[in-house]
Amino acid sequence: MKKILLVDLDDTLLDFRKTSDEAIVSVFNYHHIPVSKENLDKYDRINRSYWEKYERKEISRDVILNERFSSFFNDFGINTDGKIENRMYFDGLKNIVIFVNNALPFLSHCKKLGMTICLVSNGVNEVQESRLKLSSIDKYLDNRYISEFIGYAKPDVNFFKAIEKDFPNKKEEMVILGDSLSSDIQGGKNFNITTVWFNPRKQKSDLPDYSILDLLDFFSLDIMK
Repeated sequence: MKKILLVDLDDTLLDFRKTSDEAIVSVFNYHHIPVSKENLDKYDRINRSYWEKYERKEISRDVILNERFSSFFNDFGINTDGKIENRMYFDGLKNIVIFVNNALPFLSHCKKLGMTICLVSNGVNEVQESRLKLSSIDKYLDNRYISEFIGYAKPDVNFFKAIEKDFPNKKEEMVILGDSLSSDIQGGKNFNITTVWFNPRKQKSDLPDYSILDLLDFFSLDIMK
């Protein structure tokens, strides 16, 4: 049985898309932009494109935070540097918690099995820490690994080597669980540990070792027996 769980936060334990849609309302209202599905989807695409560039080391984290909103509002003919909007957005994100289905029962059962639970996130520490506390997820965690402090982001193997320093000679005991093929699963592959893809949308990929639709399906995998 795997004993060390590396688990992502956004869209694995907490529903980031729903949280983001709620948090961004104040930003849209600030510029009198309709809060429509079309506009929410447009922002989500822009935001994801910036984070994917960050994962590929094409841009820095500061570029994301400073430019994603200016890129979005440029489409509406609104010139802004994005900093005010980003602060408004962060203030919203920090105070909204929406769980992925079965997130807390999943974490609780992991602890009952005696697993060491390590958060692995490319998110912004200020936002993540607030949400971890509000959600009570922090009480289940043994360690936190956030790219902002490590200096590397998933899927960079150096992100995982920083974790390995705390668990010498225990790589075989590790498993990573996350929703992102490009950061969580590819990162696990780069580091040569077992990968489990949280895939409730039933997408197709040969990259992960395992794929689950519900978090509780994790315990039915052969690696947990």
